[in-house]
Amino acid sequence: MKLTTPQVVQGIVGVIAFALLLIVWFFVEANAQINAKRDALLTELPLALADDTRVRPILEDHPLFAPPTGEDAGPLLNDRLGWAKDPGDLMSPECRGLLRTAGENWRQLTKEQVSGCDTRWLRDLRAYGRWSLSAGFRARMAAGPRTDFAFPNFMDLQNGAKLHLIRNEDQEEAAQDVRHLARLLFTHEYLVSAMVGLALLSIEARSWELAGNGWSTPPLTDADREAVRQHLFTALFGVNPLAPQALVESTVSGMPGFRRRLLLTEQSFARNVTALPQSAGFMLENARWELAHPYVTSGGDPSPALTWPAAVGGAMVKRLAPERFAQLAILLNQADALPARGRWASGQSESMDRRQLR
Repeated sequence: MKLTTPQVVQGIVGVIAFALLLIVWFFVEANAQINAKRDALLTELPLALADDTRVRPILEDHPLFAPPTGEDAGPLLNDRLGWAKDPGDLMSPECRGLLRTAGENWRQLTKEQVSGCDTRWLRDLRAYGRWSLSAGFRARMAAGPRTDFAFPNFMDLQNGAKLHLIRNEDQEEAAQDVRHLARLLFTHEYLVSAMVGLALLSIEARSWELAGNGWSTPPLTDADREAVRQHLFTALFGVNPLAPQALVESTVSGMPGFRRRLLLTEQSFARNVTALPQSAGFMLENARWELAHPYVTSGGDPSPALTWPAAVGGAMVKRLAPERFAQLAILLNQADALPARGRWASGQSESMDRRQLR
C-alpha cells in the first residue's frame, strides 16, 4: 500500500518526537540521579562516618598506619614489579602458575614444590620504613598531564607473601615479613594500596589460624580488617567531586593521621585539590607526584546506571552534542561511585554492587 504524503510526514514527526522524548528522558533521569546522590552526601555521609569507635584506635595508634619514616623501598621494588605491559621480574611465570593452579588451596603447596621461588626480597624489605612509587617507572614520565594509570601490578606481592609463608619454617618470622610489606603499602597513602595491604594482612591471618594462633603478635582480626576497609571506602566518598566544598573540607579536616593523608592523596589523584598542606618528612610524597602528573581520563560509560530509554537517549546526545554528553557522563559516573541510600556505612558503591552481580 502506497503511503500518502500526510502519512509520511506523520511518521517522520512521530520518529522525531520519540527521539526527543528519549533525549529528555536521559537529561531528566541523569540529573535526578546526580541530585539524589548530592543530597545523600550531605545527609548520610556524616552519619556513616560518625561512628568510628572501632577503627579509630587501629588507624591512629597501630604501628601499621604510622607516618612514613626511614629508607625508601622504591628503588628496590619499583622496577621489579610489573608496570603497564611489562610483567616485571619479581616472580617467575612458573611460580605465578603454581599459585594460579592452586587457587584457594595454596596452603597445600609444599616447600619442595616452591623451592625455586625466591622470596628473599620480602625479608630484605624489613630494612625499609616507607615506599614511594616515584622511583623507576614514574621517574621516567615527563611532568604534566598523563593518560597512563601509572600504578604497578600488585598481584606479585600477594603471590610472594603466600610463597614466603610456604617456604619458611619459622612462620612467625615470615608472617612479620608479610605484615611489614603491608605496612609499606600503607605508606603509599593510596586507597588501592591500602586494600592490597589489607589483603596481605588477610594472608597473614590465615597462616596464624593454621599455626594454631602460635605467635606473639596476633594479626588484625577479620572483623577489624573489614571495619577498616569499609571506613576507608566510606571516607573516600567524602571527597567525591559531587560533594560540596564545605563537606569535603570538613571530611578531610575531621580525619586525623593516616586517614587524612590517604584522602589528600586521593584528592590529588582525582584533581580535586590544587595545593597540599606542608608536611614534615615524607608524608604526602605520592600526593605531590599526582599534582605534578595529573591523571586525565575520558571517564567510563554511564549507561549501565541508566534505564534503557535514558541510555538510548544518552547515545543520541553523545552523537549530537558530544561535549554536553561528556560533562554529564562524568557527573553520572561520579554519582554511580556513591552508595545507594541506607548503604553508606558499608563502603560499597552502586557501581561496585553491579560488578559483583555479573
